[in-house]
Amino acid sequence: TYELKWLAVLVTPVGSLLFIALLWALMRAAGCASKRMAQRAGDFESRAIGMSLLLLQVFYLTLVGKTIEPFDCAKRTDGRLTLDAAPDVECGSAQHLRVRNMAMVTLVVYVLGIPLLFLRSLRRADRDIRSAKSRRDEVLRIKAVRDELAAKSDHGGDDAARRAKWRRKSTTRAQDLAELESGVGVGVGAGDDAAATATRRIVEEAHDVMMRTEVRYGVLYRRFRDTARYWQLAVMLRKSCFVFVVLQFTGRPAVQATLLMLVFMLAQWGQLTFSPYREIVMPKSANRCCRSCRSRAKSAVSSTHADPTQKPSLLRRSIAFTKRVRTDPNVMETSTLLCSALIACSGAIYY
Repeated sequence: TYELKWLAVLVTPVGSLLFIALLWALMRAAGCASKRMAQRAGDFESRAIGMSLLLLQVFYLTLVGKTIEPFDCAKRTDGRLTLDAAPDVECGSAQHLRVRNMAMVTLVVYVLGIPLLFLRSLRRADRDIRSAKSRRDEVLRIKAVRDELAAKSDHGGDDAARRAKWRRKSTTRAQDLAELESGVGVGVGAGDDAAATATRRIVEEAHDVMMRTEVRYGVLYRRFRDTARYWQLAVMLRKSCFVFVVLQFTGRPAVQATLLMLVFMLAQWGQLTFSPYREIVMPKSANRCCRSCRSRAKSAVSSTHADPTQKPSLLRRSIAFTKRVRTDPNVMETSTLLCSALIACSGAIYY
């Protein structure tokens, strides 16, 4: 029946998450037996979190569509009011009321809960990365200060007055050094080897924290710039609005086309304003092409710089655009949004 199929789709993400949790529990139980398995269990925990977030991200659109389905009723030719996704289920029947009540629960758990979970994960990742980077940069800065203090102290030879005069000018840096040494577990005035060991230890710990955060939450922000780390939430909001408009305004193409155009215009404005995606660094093997392609690209660039007033040909503009698309996902996203808007509005009008 429609009710069982609807429930099966909504329970699938829960089953996948339970399977991942079971694997993690087995790895953790095996880790209690040996130290090597304990380290693998710790690594698998980070991978399990990242895998769970990826699954929720993949299932999100399907869950939104299935949650909205019970609220989408359509009037048939015989006058009956039935579900648009299941014409054999009448709106207001016992089966429809059960599905609609469960849809209200999934609306809170899935449609609202998953973005809130992603927001919490992104905030935690942002906090951990900022903390690790600030700690690492502070340690490296104070290490440079320590090296500078040592160099300046040795510069004057046995001239104690000169060394004391320089140290009085560097009181603030010396205080920072003392705070760092006391904070990392190295006493003030400790040897260079102890300070270097503590500095290396803190830098390695910061690197481990950033790598663990990347494995856990990187699926949410890896594609975006540091200034647009929360852009995944905007993408989810855009897709949810698209699904809502398509399902709720099926019989009104004019309203559907207007709302879809509004959604795409807002998405295009955000894309052009923030340019959230990272640029792709192409490997050398991917840049190998025939000599004619390289020569044409070089001639296009050289001719454009040589004579700015000359209008480039269609071939040169195509080569330049292809190079930008290959390395800048923002160009591809802008073009994709434009094509999607045209296709969606055309389909809504001529449906």
